[in-house]
Parts: sequence; C-alpha cells; structure tokens
Amino acid sequence: MNMNMNRETLLGKKFHLKKRKALWDAMKPDSLALICSAEIPADPYARVKHRNWPQNSEFYYLTGISQPKCSLLLIKSKSYDRLEILFIPAIDKHFIRWEGAMLKTTDASNLSGIEDIQYNHNLDTTLNNLLPKLTHFYIATTASTMDQGKSAYELKIADIKKYFWGLKMMKIGDILDKLRWVKEDCEIDNIKKAIAITAKGIKRVAKRIAAGIYEHQLVADLTYEYLNAGCLGHAFYPIVGAGINSTVLHYASAADKLVENDVLLIDTGAEWGGYAADVTRVFPVGKNFTNQAADIYALNLTIQKTILANLKIGQSFAKISQLAQEIQTKLLIENKLIKSPIEAKECTIHNIGHPLGLDVHDPPLFDEPLVPGSVITIEPGLYFPIKKIGVRIEDDILFTAKGIVNLTKDIPK
Repeated sequence: MNMNMNRETLLGKKFHLKKRKALWDAMKPDSLALICSAEIPADPYARVKHRNWPQNSEFYYLTGISQPKCSLLLIKSKSYDRLEILFIPAIDKHFIRWEGAMLKTTDASNLSGIEDIQYNHNLDTTLNNLLPKLTHFYIATTASTMDQGKSAYELKIADIKKYFWGLKMMKIGDILDKLRWVKEDCEIDNIKKAIAITAKGIKRVAKRIAAGIYEHQLVADLTYEYLNAGCLGHAFYPIVGAGINSTVLHYASAADKLVENDVLLIDTGAEWGGYAADVTRVFPVGKNFTNQAADIYALNLTIQKTILANLKIGQSFAKISQLAQEIQTKLLIENKLIKSPIEAKECTIHNIGHPLGLDVHDPPLFDEPLVPGSVITIEPGLYFPIKKIGVRIEDDILFTAKGIVNLTKDIPK
C-alpha cells in the first residue's frame, strides 16, 4: 500500500503550514480542531482491493500526508501559542511485513512541517487534558470509512459530545471550504498535470473505438495511460457508456459491447498529487454520428459555448446554474426537442457543473463569488433514453484575474 504521494506531486510543507495557519486564525478563541485521516477496511483482503483508498481531503490539505490512521490537533487558546500536534501509528514490524512502509516521525514532520509528532496512543489522553479548558470543538466533514456503520472518527466524536457536553460543536468545513474555493498556483499545476494525462487517455481510447469492443476494454486503456504516466490512479471510476448507457448519469458497470452507430460517452479524469481532472467527451461508434445524434451533439456544443461565453469573474455558481438552465431551455425549444420549459428537466437532469480540486466534486459554495483561483467544470448534458442518445460535454474552467481559461480546450470535442 502506497503511504505517500509520488515525490514530484507534493505541494510542500510551506503550503500545508500556511493552510493550517489560515484555519487557526479563523477558529474561535479557546477552541480545538480534530481532523483524522480516512480509514481503511479492517479486512486485509479488502485493503488489497481498495489499495487506492481515498484520503480525507481536508486532512491531506492540512498535512500533505496520505497514510491512514493519523490525526491532527489544532488548538487555539490563551494558554498556548499556536499549538499543533500530529498523531501517527507507532511503527509495527508485523504491519510493515504485510502492508508496507509506515511513516516515521521524521517523515511526518518533513511532509507536514509539524514539529510535535506523537504516536496514536497519546491522542485520548491529550484530548482529555485539553478539552475541559476549551469552549469550541471543530469537527471535520469529510472523514470517511470503507466499512459499514459508523467510522472510528464518528464514534470518537460521539464520545466527546457525551462526556464534554458543554463544548459548542463547529463544522471545520465552514472555514476550509472557503480556503479550498481559491486554489494556489501549486494546486492549479497539479490539476493541469492531471488534465494533460487525461488528454492522453482520451486520445488513446478514441483510436480504439469500434463496434464489438467492450466498454471495460476502454476503461483498461484509460487506466493504462494514467498509471503509465505516473498517476496513482483515477480521480474517479470512469463512466464509459454506449447507446442507452450514455443516458445513465453515473453508469459504472462498463459491461456492454459497442454497437455500430451507438453514441459513446466517456467521463473520466486522472489524479495527480491528489488533485482531479474531470472531462467528458462523446464519440460515434463508427465513422460518423447518425443524423439525429449529430444534431443533438451540435446543440449541446452550442449550449456549452454559449454558457462559457457568458462566464465572468464574480458570478456565483448559483447565478451560472440559473443562466445555464435558461440557455438550455431556450435552445431546446428553438430546436423543437421540447415544447415547454417544464420538459427541459426531463432531458437536462443534472447541474451545469461543480467545483474541482482535491475532490472531483470540491465543496460547493453556490452563493460564493467565483474569483481568481476558482476552478469549476461546465458540463451541459442532453439525455434521451428513448433515442438511446446521451451527450455531455465537460470542460475544466479556471478563473483568473485576466479572465476565464478553459484548461481542457485542447482535448478534441
């Protein structure tokens, strides 16, 4: 199991220290934040299956560490200077023999910039000593588990609420989501690298599309290209669906054969340094689209171009979504694919896009202005199950002081 990101993808401890300082500055006086890494399955064979388990993006953002079973404490109190402690698992020779390398205290400090590194068995004692002196407790929002039921993090929070009932519980996402809304250059560089590798994957697949090929064989091509380029995996499992499957928003089985004249939809993204690309392209199975599919494709492309032309710094995501729905509805009626606005919801079944970053769907701040450093997707989709035609065209968009930049414009569409 890989415990660290590839060396060349690291953001650097100065980045993580800066983000912890920004979080600490925004915390209430006399408060403590507890952020834990994501968990992995207890079953060792499940761990092998999920070798690219998803780290808690909030934890990675603040520490640069991708190892499981770690915890970060940030304390803001008059009794201390800014206090930060990182807890990691003690070195376990048996674990190393079976699972692989573990972080040493020096490794953890070099990655995160945190000087006070302790082992996990000290966490509960530290919490019990600190919490009676504090008034606010910040809870992470993206801790995850790959087992059923509540995660160890959720159980720990439940115990803290029970025994320290006077604490006011706060969501750490209320602070971190706004920090993550604006990407720094090093984050944008990782997204650009992920996009460049995604472009290679899509171009490889495009050369292989033919009737008789299975959808999952195209997934294999994407996987080959991403891993061969140095990625640790996909940002998300690819959506590769032909014919009726192209109309299924989160189609994942990739089990069917491509049939001549099908529409093939591919929604995919590589991951580089924890940061995601997210691109959707649509291809004909055969030399050309059918006339009906070509018309729908051309309309969706016009919709996307119109939306992109209307993007401006300072708009909110809510405003963009409203504008996009108006554009889609108007053009669908003009092209006689629907008769009334209410019908638009039947063939435009999802939002116009989402924020992009450490998560494929970064925290959505729908009323927050988009500013230089914001990255979103714009992905209008038209879906007609009866016609067995689904078309979605998705690009990754960066907002800069000079205007809007389409990061994925060089991927043919």
